[in-house]
Amino acid sequence: MQSFHLSLQYSAWWLLAIVTASAALAWLLYSGKTIWNKRMRWTLSALRFIAIFLVLFLLINPRITLVKSFKERPVFPIAVDNSQSVALGMKDLKLLKETILSMQKKLIKMGFDSPIYLHAKKVESGDSITFNHSSSDIVNLLAQAEKTTSGKKSENVLFFSDGIFNSGISPAYQPYHARIFTLGLGDTVPRKDLALKSLQNNSVAFLGNKFPIKADVQVIGYPQRDIEVVLRGNKGIVERQKLRVQGEFWLGHVDFVLPANEKGFQRYTIEILPLTGESNLFNNKMTTYVDIVDDHEKILLVASSPHPNIKAICAALAKMANIQVELLIPGIKEAKNDVYDMVLLHNCLLSSLPEAARYLKENTPIFYIAGSRSDFGRFNMENGLVQVVASDQTDQILGMPNGLFSRFKLNESAEGVLVKLPPIEVAFGEMKVKSGIEVLLYQKINGVSSGKPLLLFGNGSRKTGVLLTDGLWQWRMYEGMETGNAEVVDELIIKTVQYLSSKEDKRKFRVYPHQREYNEGETPRLESELYDDLYEKVYGKKTTIRLSSANTKPAVFEFTPLEGNSSVSIPSLAAGVYKVEAHTNHSGKILTSFAEFIVKERQLEVLDLRANHPLLREISTKNKGEFYPWHRRDQLLKSLENLEAKSTWKSKEETRGLIDEKWYFFLILAFLTTEWVMRRYTGGY
Repeated sequence: MQSFHLSLQYSAWWLLAIVTASAALAWLLYSGKTIWNKRMRWTLSALRFIAIFLVLFLLINPRITLVKSFKERPVFPIAVDNSQSVALGMKDLKLLKETILSMQKKLIKMGFDSPIYLHAKKVESGDSITFNHSSSDIVNLLAQAEKTTSGKKSENVLFFSDGIFNSGISPAYQPYHARIFTLGLGDTVPRKDLALKSLQNNSVAFLGNKFPIKADVQVIGYPQRDIEVVLRGNKGIVERQKLRVQGEFWLGHVDFVLPANEKGFQRYTIEILPLTGESNLFNNKMTTYVDIVDDHEKILLVASSPHPNIKAICAALAKMANIQVELLIPGIKEAKNDVYDMVLLHNCLLSSLPEAARYLKENTPIFYIAGSRSDFGRFNMENGLVQVVASDQTDQILGMPNGLFSRFKLNESAEGVLVKLPPIEVAFGEMKVKSGIEVLLYQKINGVSSGKPLLLFGNGSRKTGVLLTDGLWQWRMYEGMETGNAEVVDELIIKTVQYLSSKEDKRKFRVYPHQREYNEGETPRLESELYDDLYEKVYGKKTTIRLSSANTKPAVFEFTPLEGNSSVSIPSLAAGVYKVEAHTNHSGKILTSFAEFIVKERQLEVLDLRANHPLLREISTKNKGEFYPWHRRDQLLKSLENLEAKSTWKSKEETRGLIDEKWYFFLILAFLTTEWVMRRYTGGY
């Protein structure tokens, strides 16, 4: 049903002026002597009057509002848990699909619109129901299904599911607007099963160290039986362990400790060897990846004599598995003849300890710790960051973090902890910081910042840092007594050493993944960076990427990085370790970059195939619906037949300017054409 009405932007009184003007123009044209008789003159005058009126009428901006009234059918969506657990738990998937589609047809025949939703997506046909989704987010699925295209929520939802969810929040705590009718799929009876429930391991291990992998095991229906757990690596079986099952329903765990002997991503698969009568073999194995890196930082700590600060620094750095500290105290502790990533000078100088100088290369970073009794004359000549004009006196100070420091960040709670630590001793005197230096900690004296540096960093030919106190051990001991740990002081020491010892990446061409790890179904992205001799970014150079893994054929991708879009998406990949080899041509040279990332297999749906019908019953009860198990699906259909599909009348308005209507233009043209034809036929032209 459709109606319309006309509205004017300006007052309707303007119609009198338009009528008068139209009549006057028509009269002027046909009031003189003509060849036409009176009747013809009146006809031609009327045609001209109407045409002029229609044109002038547009000046007051008339608008047409069309009102369409229509019946809107109520929406009764069908939400289908399209996950792998349904396929593994149902014997006849064909019958299940037929049931879903037959119920949809029944609802449509009753007067409902009945779209089907699979994992929060509306589908157009039953061909999309494949039961192969790798996870189940029931809350998201039901929330999407109860929304209608008009933005309002539907009154009823029909939900097919086994009640197993492994993504999102628990649906038991989520209220819904619609009545939810649930049809329980799968089997609720516990079946004989051996299952790996989870794996725990560090994602990174350091070359030469050892690392653990722990697996949680669940066994149902095999009391007093022995099971065997096998760990496989890239080159075959690494280790076997046997476990004794203690009861009908038993939970246990197995620990493996492995050496990190080979760099790169290492794939490890843990498998429980199956037993006779086991119902689900898909959850017997799980795969994990460990990135073995050769990233040890060798730190040489040089001191002229023993000091409690040395123990505090070593204890803090011992928390980092990749930092190795060696001590050099002449006559007491000798260092190895080795190359170090950083040299830490504690209350001593290179000029005073020639033993330390042989371990320095041109760009080896140096960190000076200068206590109040240091030789500041020689210190000023050597450090290159700060000049200290000290007296024999000392100050008792606290450390105040500099909020503008940009080289690395301390924990947000650091400032609150530092102000509660006891004062420590520094040299009293004037301190001048050279240009290009960043201060991390200032000296706070009697609750006020003095502007004097306590911990500062510079960048010259080598990275250099200076700490103007040897009282860190007091801070660390006090924080440990108060909190049971020394997190803030240890973080200060660790991040200082990590920053100074870190190596800058000077490659002119780099390709790297946005993430080191992806899950199956996610889209990996690779970023490309190209620099010129001034280390300014270069865009527009074609990049070729070769992607390979042990389980798939190599694939080649080409793309051209542009400013604002310098990454490329890789189509969804199967689980495995992927090696990236990228090439580009710049200034006549072929540049190459290598990278590596992993795609993890998602096994959420196969971990537990026992249907959770109590959850489905709870969802229906809380939302005024009804729950039916699969064998009572006919009763569900009869229950739905009692529902009434009440359509609602709705109207939709659309307003358009008359000047935009094509038919109005042709109407004016029709009057003018008719007038012209009549004049032409009667000899007026």
